[in-house]
Amino acid sequence: MNYPVLKYNPQLISKKGTSEHGIGLSSVKSTLKKYKSEISFSEDKYWFTVLIVIDKYEYIH
Repeated sequence: MNYPVLKYNPQLISKKGTSEHGIGLSSVKSTLKKYKSEISFSEDKYWFTVLIVIDKYEYIH
């Protein structure tokens, strides 16, 4: 990483142009919410980490 991502972009928003925008992360968050699961982000000096916890019970029902 060249800079602290979460400090300068805490919502992790990416824009590819003025009319286009990425929906990948919002789609992931929406799906995880549907299954009562969670996602978190953290960073250390050289590492950006994404932790996803999926509720097994909600997923199989």
